[in-house]
Amino acid sequence: MPMPLASLRVLDLTTEIAGPYATKLLLDAGAHVIKVEEPAGDALRRWSASHTPIPSGEDGALFRFLAAGKQSVAADLATDAGRARVLALVRDADVLVESGGPGALDALGGVAALLAANPRLGIVSLSPWGLEGPWAMRPSTEMTQQAASGATGYRGLPERGPVGAGGRIGEWMAAPIVALGALFAWLHARSTGRGQHVDVSQFECTLASLTTLHDLQGQFLGVPSAISIDTPSIEPAKDGWVGLTAYTGQQWKDFCLLIGRPELGEDERLYEARVRMQHLAFVQQAMHAWTKQHTVDEIIQLASELRIPAAPIGDGERVLAFDHLRERGVFVRSPHGDFAQPRVPYRLSACEPQPFALAPKLGEHTAT
Repeated sequence: MPMPLASLRVLDLTTEIAGPYATKLLLDAGAHVIKVEEPAGDALRRWSASHTPIPSGEDGALFRFLAAGKQSVAADLATDAGRARVLALVRDADVLVESGGPGALDALGGVAALLAANPRLGIVSLSPWGLEGPWAMRPSTEMTQQAASGATGYRGLPERGPVGAGGRIGEWMAAPIVALGALFAWLHARSTGRGQHVDVSQFECTLASLTTLHDLQGQFLGVPSAISIDTPSIEPAKDGWVGLTAYTGQQWKDFCLLIGRPELGEDERLYEARVRMQHLAFVQQAMHAWTKQHTVDEIIQLASELRIPAAPIGDGERVLAFDHLRERGVFVRSPHGDFAQPRVPYRLSACEPQPFALAPKLGEHTAT
């Protein structure tokens, strides 16, 4: 059978991670996606995590992953010709996804003009705070979004201050919300013949995915919760890093037995994570004296026998060798051939996943 979204036509006017990953999710399910870029191209073409300069004429790995299989049309929305080119594409699209922020669609005449050109068009706008409200024009980065959500308020060491979650995770988590918004708008238009405008706030996505209710926990305890890290958490092993969890009193007792310090498990004061934080140096010395003498695999096996949650901690090299990821074929070679990337994160019994295609060159499909 064809992929479920084979009849969906998407116009992608987004940049950075969230919007492009949302349209990639649609493309991986069969949608046809046209990426509209300014004449200078999406800035992500020139981005690399290591800040290594991208050679002229080439694109960064993240851009190639997010844009694989899409078509690229170059259009300058500051010119009549560029606007006309995009409006011509609008007439044949089912969904338009954009991330320009409040007022960005004014260059195309606004939402009303777009719906006049194509009454069945679903329009999805992704912005940091939403298109309306007192914060609509407020500057934003991934870190300010995490801080505003309260997610950084508990994480870190008291002497060093709050720490954000790495990897621009809030942007990645916004992508499926944007993709779902596009699907709902499309299904609505199919059943009613009317398009609609979906307003997605990345801040609300961050609240749903990163908030830990830190302030609420402090209210339960009667005192503000101090900044802290879990103990144990991500700990050094003989050959890498291992993640361990001891949330309950029984898990802590079993963990102390695991590291050869059963007497610590008998101290009921240490059942509470906030008390362990007050004695962090002592607790870490006890943990690391044992974890650094064992490999990750050994720790996971022994922890599992005691029903202590444990997992290997990966980096860009180690994660490719995790046995359960290899067994399920999670990582595949990019069609560009020079890096590994995740496969589509689901299987459909009725149809085969379409193979990954190359990312387009800037403006490669403008003429056609």
